[in-house]
Amino acid sequence: MQKKFWGSLVLVAGLLCANLLGTPTSVKADSVSKTTNKSAVVSFDHYSLKINGERKFIYSGEFEYWRLPSPSLWKDVLQKMKANGFNAVTIYFNWGYHSPKKGVYDFSGIRDVNRLLDMAKEAGLYVIARPGPYVNAETDAGGFPNWLTKEEGKVRNSDPAYTAAYEEWLSHIDPIIKKHLITKGGNVILYQVENEYGSGDADYMQNIIDKVKADGIDVPTFHNQQDGPGSQWASGTGAPDMYAFDSYTKTLGNLKTNFGDAHKYAPNSPIFVAELGNGWFDPWGGVGYDAMRQKFNADYQNVVYKNIIGEGATLLSYYMTYGGTSWGYLPFPGVYTSYDYGAAISENRTIDAKTAGQKRIAYMLDAVKPIYETDSLSEGPMADNASIRLAKLQNPKTQTQFYILRHEQADSTNNDEVSLNINSADVNKTVPVTLNGQAGKILIANYKFGHQKLVYSTAEMMTNYSNRGKDVAVFYSQKGDKNETVLKFDRKPQVNVRSGKVDYQWNEKEGYLTLSNQYQGLAQVDIRSGRQNLMLLLGTDDEAGQLWQQKTHAGTILESGSYLVRSASVKGRTLALTGDTDKRTTLKVYAPDFVKTVTWNGERVRARTVNGSLEVDLAGPDTRKVSLPKLTTWRYQEASPETELNFDDSQWTIADHTTTNSNTKPTTLPVLYSDDYGFHHGNVWFRGHFNGSGNETGIKLYGSSGSHGAYSVWLNGKFLGSADGRKTFTFPEDAVKKDQDNVVSVMVTNMGHEENWGITPTFKNARGLREASLQGTDVSNETIQWRIQGNQGGEDLKDTARGAYNYGGLYGERNGWTLPGYRDSAWRKVSLPNNQGEAGVGWYRNSFDLNIPKNYDVPIALKITDDPSYNYRAYIYVNGWLYGQYINNLGPQHEFYLPSGLLNEHGKNNISIAVWGLDDQGARLGNVELVQDGIYKSSLNVQQVKAPDYQDLFSKGHHHTKSGVHQ
Repeated sequence: MQKKFWGSLVLVAGLLCANLLGTPTSVKADSVSKTTNKSAVVSFDHYSLKINGERKFIYSGEFEYWRLPSPSLWKDVLQKMKANGFNAVTIYFNWGYHSPKKGVYDFSGIRDVNRLLDMAKEAGLYVIARPGPYVNAETDAGGFPNWLTKEEGKVRNSDPAYTAAYEEWLSHIDPIIKKHLITKGGNVILYQVENEYGSGDADYMQNIIDKVKADGIDVPTFHNQQDGPGSQWASGTGAPDMYAFDSYTKTLGNLKTNFGDAHKYAPNSPIFVAELGNGWFDPWGGVGYDAMRQKFNADYQNVVYKNIIGEGATLLSYYMTYGGTSWGYLPFPGVYTSYDYGAAISENRTIDAKTAGQKRIAYMLDAVKPIYETDSLSEGPMADNASIRLAKLQNPKTQTQFYILRHEQADSTNNDEVSLNINSADVNKTVPVTLNGQAGKILIANYKFGHQKLVYSTAEMMTNYSNRGKDVAVFYSQKGDKNETVLKFDRKPQVNVRSGKVDYQWNEKEGYLTLSNQYQGLAQVDIRSGRQNLMLLLGTDDEAGQLWQQKTHAGTILESGSYLVRSASVKGRTLALTGDTDKRTTLKVYAPDFVKTVTWNGERVRARTVNGSLEVDLAGPDTRKVSLPKLTTWRYQEASPETELNFDDSQWTIADHTTTNSNTKPTTLPVLYSDDYGFHHGNVWFRGHFNGSGNETGIKLYGSSGSHGAYSVWLNGKFLGSADGRKTFTFPEDAVKKDQDNVVSVMVTNMGHEENWGITPTFKNARGLREASLQGTDVSNETIQWRIQGNQGGEDLKDTARGAYNYGGLYGERNGWTLPGYRDSAWRKVSLPNNQGEAGVGWYRNSFDLNIPKNYDVPIALKITDDPSYNYRAYIYVNGWLYGQYINNLGPQHEFYLPSGLLNEHGKNNISIAVWGLDDQGARLGNVELVQDGIYKSSLNVQQVKAPDYQDLFSKGHHHTKSGVHQ
């Protein structure tokens, strides 16, 4: 007993000391290595995350699979992230996307997250999992399932009903994540608990943590404090393993410099920015994403991201890296269909200078490992030029130094030169540094790489690596910048400038070789000394951005000259490369000397040796092989039969609820909220029957749709008008039929459900009619019997492949007019633009063939242009997929990206566009055309997404009338 007592005392004392001294916190994990699954740990300390005991700088990007419903393209995005230097992908798992009905969960097809996580591992990416239960993300209900709108109680707290609901979700998603944990040989390294939660229910947070731990999640958990750093969930009950926060810089004039404060609240966690803004979302009526991309461009990120690295951050996740599309009815009311976000990879999956800028940073962070563990030596305006801000970091073990410079006024575009004092182990020298325009720089001093010693460089290092017999380093600078790179040698080296113009000078006394150049192109310098040989590549930031790097078992490969290099592998003397070209090009390959032959996308290409590297000529796409068809003759059918007095609504749901769990209390009864009856998306029809007394003069309605919503009203087939919010509609004289059945028909749109920042269930705000009362003398006791109809089946989905967000309650949506295989031959032929003279809904259909060559990647969009004075909305279906919501007089979106896999690039396609005319100008539709944004010859192989057509979903017993209206 005594021995056990003293042993326990020693253990407790040791743990206490470890805590006080900041010993790394560990969570059991296995190796992510493909060759071993031995037990290891994911750990972290004040400086960084560690995997298997090795420090890592996590450079991650957000990608939401549910905004790209073509799984083949998941692989494309993940490969592009890896190629551009990301070592991790951050993923929101959307509860509502997987659960259309209480107790029903779907992880198949476009929702197959097992497949997604496998793809991420194959691409060589770690995964940061973010399953909520709440995600926000500018999506419908912030990711809550819509069936939750009918449940009692508040959310994002310890309410029992909500607890039971989210634990049901976690019980479904956690086993999938568990299977892919790094502890199981997978690649999931971190798990986020909740999202930007500031309401303060510690028991709720703790219960989620306890739940996921009980579910077998044994990697570190974290939470992201909104707009941190701060003290929320940094310690105490409800605090996860690690502390993290968000940072969005919308204007460079407000650039933060307080990231180090995170250590005040969580001294044993690294500085972890779980969401670092890589753009911003655009609202209805906004400026459009072309403008967003200009605002949050490569120069912006060059300043912001390097500033944050200068603050000591070692875990960064960019939101978004690929934004994608809020297809169907996925958007919350504040945003439209495109969710491009101005991200590094555009909505149509193309890459540009912004992507290259992130790559330059990512490659450096992967190569220069001393930056994973640094202390701040100083920060602030520079003494000789207060307009320039300097942050100086130093690794306490290697003494490697990092000088991070930017303009003090971060949005400045001035050209400045400053005198930077390099004071390290080898040198104390003042050197000139230029900072031209909106720029940021990370300069390195006293750094050993391979067998080399960098004294300092006023150019930035992009990467370095060592292959057999050779060290390689890449430095870059702005075009025209004066710069110098100083290396230390024991004896005078032999210098051979293979290409480009580079000046060099040897200082015998110091043992310094100084190379200088005003970079105009990619220069190659070979240096031979008593140690391993060194190859330097020196260029502008543009040329550096065109480099691609892959690590293989045979060494590191570097290439320049292609739009994209996806992967590299070496077998024997052959290097196999995959990638994309946008034009005919010469690819320069820097590979180990024993590599003699090259294949590109599986085909051998002739390689020639030039200056010690290989050059191969690559064919570009043949633009003559890509031709998009003109969309000329359309078929048109009017489709608002619900407005007619004699329309049969006997099978519709009777609206008879007198109570509701909505966050909005109705003004009149019965409750006419579409969610309460299981209709959660798109447009919903209401038909109110009343026996006319002759005293009715109108009806007061309060339509509730969300921002930019609308509803239209008819009495016995006569159009009364459209509105948003509360309005009294006057009945035309003699329109009410006395002592007979009269019908008020109302179509209300649902712009999506609000997000839910706190515990008050704002996502339960009413959709439908908040008020409905007849107006006139002695009509207060008259009753209206209401029936309601939304998407076919409500929560019981007919089309499970496309899912709940794909359909609303338009007549054509309910009857298959959106689908391939629907026969529209009886519809009237029209050409665009087309005017129809009555308010209501009309449908336009067209079909076209594509013949895109195999192994071509051609981003295609559908474009609508029209005079904005016309007041109509359009719902764009392509091959049965709702891929655009368009508001003609609001915008800003006019182009709707159509991803391959949904679009059949090698055969027939169908377009169905439902137009809702909100006034007497009618169901007009402007010009519609197909447009392309680039042509790429690619290794990408896209599989068609399996989804049912008209014959699959509608029985043979249904038929068509001469008008084409499905009965």
